[in-house]
Amino acid sequence: MRRTLLVLLLLLVAVFMFEQCAFAGAWTVPKDHVWAEWYQKWNWAKYDYTPENHLDKKVRDGRSWGWSFEPKIEYGAYDWLNFLMSIVEYKQQYYKEYDRPRGPGNDWGDYKRKNHGVTAVRLGGKIRITDKPAVVSFQTKVDLNPGYGRNHGDDLAFRENPSLGDGETGIEMRGLIGKEFHLPFGWKNKQIKCYAGAESGYRINAHSELANQVPFFFEGGFWLTKHHLIKTELDGRWSHDQTGSIEKEWAIWRIGCLWAVLGGDPVAKQGKQFNVEFQYGLWAWGRNVSADQELIIKLQTEF
Repeated sequence: MRRTLLVLLLLLVAVFMFEQCAFAGAWTVPKDHVWAEWYQKWNWAKYDYTPENHLDKKVRDGRSWGWSFEPKIEYGAYDWLNFLMSIVEYKQQYYKEYDRPRGPGNDWGDYKRKNHGVTAVRLGGKIRITDKPAVVSFQTKVDLNPGYGRNHGDDLAFRENPSLGDGETGIEMRGLIGKEFHLPFGWKNKQIKCYAGAESGYRINAHSELANQVPFFFEGGFWLTKHHLIKTELDGRWSHDQTGSIEKEWAIWRIGCLWAVLGGDPVAKQGKQFNVEFQYGLWAWGRNVSADQELIIKLQTEF
């Protein structure tokens, strides 16, 4: 009862105090346990991906930059069933054109614009189907648009105003698979602990103009020490052509390090723990999106 009240309290705090990925990983949180994460991201770019997948400089030597945060909670109703909650996602985005012409009508200086707002409310569930020889799960997630949109300055083409997103409500279904294993390393029969995971599915976008998408996610890593995990991932979406007039797709490569301060297993989400994770990300490919670079910090705990 006390644990349930604590979960509800965390949700209420998130709703009333916060104004801003997916819940990655096939592993589920044990029954009556809570996995909580604070996700903070900074992003910047001076290039866009065109409709032909070409990398072009932003118009008039433009620059975009911004930041966002998103608190996430995963609750184990059973060992095999988790509820996923990302109550709010808040973003701020800025845009400036360094080569914008000056003169009559432009004497106010360089073109600079700002956009901000709550961009998503996410709810979902994850069912673990099996845990041997690998963990296999099925996940459904609903993204709800809290009300912002193009009337607030968003630009779906990322050409003029700093876009916060597509103002999109949608439902996403994924299959997930993951496995932890050991590989021989060095001499004297030493082994190194590793993990790998993959996800894919289908996303139906409620917006009549935005095409549906096929999400994909691949990750892997190894434990450098008992408390330090080196990891990399590829996170993206393919556009399902002809399901909408606006087709967006991308692939983001990330690399980073996780510090398991209290031990435990942050991959399988087992044991009480506190983790700090740093990641660098690069939008390595895309269409109709900004070619961002990003820095991510995650704070994670399980209780």
